[in-house]
Amino acid sequence: MISRDILNYTLSVAIIVGVVFWVWLLWYIIRIFRSIEGLVSDFRDRLHAIDTILQTIREKLTSTHAQLSFLAEGLKQLMSFISEKRRTSRGRTSSRASDSAEDF
Repeated sequence: MISRDILNYTLSVAIIVGVVFWVWLLWYIIRIFRSIEGLVSDFRDRLHAIDTILQTIREKLTSTHAQLSFLAEGLKQLMSFISEKRRTSRGRTSSRASDSAEDF
């Protein structure tokens, strides 16, 4: 019986060591998954912040584009108005000699 008792004690110690090893391994696996979950959560937060920033930039560019197009249209009309005024004022008050070849 002594050899059988030694076998039983050895098997029980081996089982206990195996269980302790598996508990230790599962503990580290759980810690790794928690760490990964934290990283993914942080990554999602950063992506949300980047998305918000890009959305704001897009809105600013869209409103700036609209304002610049209005400004460009206004400048275009102003320049045409000024050039039209110059044409009409030159035609009326021009006291210079004509540039045609018939004057010679």
